[in-house]
Amino acid sequence: MEKSRRIPSIYSLPLIYGPAKSRRLGLSLGINPSPLTCSFNCVYCECGEKALYVSTPEKATLNIGWKTILKPLSHALDTYDKLDAITFSGTGEPTLNNQLRTMIKNVKELTNMPIVVFTNASLIHRDDVKSTLALADKVVAKLNASTQRVFLNINRPVDRNLSINKIVKSLAEFRRKWASNLSIEVLLVDLIGAEGNSSIREIRGIAEALRQIEPEDVQVHTIARFPLENFVRAVSKKKLEEAGMIFEETLGAGRVHIYYSNGLKYSIFRSTLLNLLMENDPKAYRKILTSSYKCPFTGQRLNPMNFCYCSLCGSIFHMKAAALKVLENQYMLLCPKCIKEG
Repeated sequence: MEKSRRIPSIYSLPLIYGPAKSRRLGLSLGINPSPLTCSFNCVYCECGEKALYVSTPEKATLNIGWKTILKPLSHALDTYDKLDAITFSGTGEPTLNNQLRTMIKNVKELTNMPIVVFTNASLIHRDDVKSTLALADKVVAKLNASTQRVFLNINRPVDRNLSINKIVKSLAEFRRKWASNLSIEVLLVDLIGAEGNSSIREIRGIAEALRQIEPEDVQVHTIARFPLENFVRAVSKKKLEEAGMIFEETLGAGRVHIYYSNGLKYSIFRSTLLNLLMENDPKAYRKILTSSYKCPFTGQRLNPMNFCYCSLCGSIFHMKAAALKVLENQYMLLCPKCIKEG
């Protein structure tokens, strides 16, 4: 990637984040290889609206390379000596970065810390993605549906022809032929006005998919942070436990783990934007909270999950109008006006 000239900015966001205490991995340091770039537009996404929605790495316009993350990652590894894991996750889909393979291999040369990749499994049918993920010490893949209807309702893939059956088959192949270190993450939600995935029929369908995949373990949870769409609802702890029992009937005891949190909060990314707005423009902050602020570029109403804050001029606008720019080891969100002005 070309070296960017230094640009005075109001704020920027790190490509290396944490370390953060994880309920599943302990103290983990995160790498964000595909910031705000995703192949799904999940209704429950805690990061909110993305800047880029693409179906393949070849269509991604922001490919962050190893040299960009080497310095901040090395500094973090020198600073924190009690880490339990290095994770590839962040605010987008890691497998959309075509340099993920190089990153994983080079991180392994830097540290003997376990490397974990979180993926939505949208590209698991590709052999190049399978071989890349097989380099990790652990892969955590998303599986939230067993029927195509529910898959489209919840995950809303960019490629509308992508089949949930194809994903399940590919996950099973990955587990069987490429790597044994596969965990499946099942997030259950109810949707107002549409079919979610918490019905017994859908849960049993997911259980059948898990039987085909035979993962190392399954993590069952519901939303703990505010979702992208306001028609998404968390399911009860009882429902999670019921699902866990059904999954255990299929996989056996000890392989299903249930996580439940009371109440919702904003993700770190959304909290960062909201805190900046509250400090710099309290009036606009209050209008965002009530969805009474309109984007000057799109005319759409803004809320805490879809607004963006320009790193250069401080304009408040819709995330769909944002462009991403990498500056050294940070990334910035730019409004159309600042993009045009160069």
